[in-house]
Amino acid sequence: MNASMIHVQLEFASVLIPIANNEKNQPVVPLKPISDVFGLDWENQRKKISQTYLAKRLGTCTVFFNGANMGREMTAIRLDRVAIYLYTLNPDLVRNKGNESAADFLEARNAEWDDLIHRYESAHGVLAKARQPATRKAPTYN
Repeated sequence: MNASMIHVQLEFASVLIPIANNEKNQPVVPLKPISDVFGLDWENQRKKISQTYLAKRLGTCTVFFNGANMGREMTAIRLDRVAIYLYTLNPDLVRNKGNESAADFLEARNAEWDDLIHRYESAHGVLAKARQPATRKAPTYN
């Protein structure tokens, strides 16, 4: 599938990323430019997002992108899952790669998301609900 002419700009970097559609017609973005912004090893990131759980959660796929008078297949994730991918990144690893501002960005976003999830769960009683004790049936022996 070919990339559209629409681009998204990451809020912490001046990187323009093309958007294409996957086989379900969902918008996807190539992950390598995002990985590169953080100074991460692309091959390690590609392997990570190809693992079954993350691949399913992120909608990992391969899409043909056109750009700079050439095109190629790139590993992509759903556009609406980019924040989830960012949440999997370790700010300490990013900082160790020399990208202080990106690590600070990740830490701030992680704290914001942690607080947001806590407020949501508190408001909806998720944290306050008592767990039902598990009832176990006694084994029968013949």
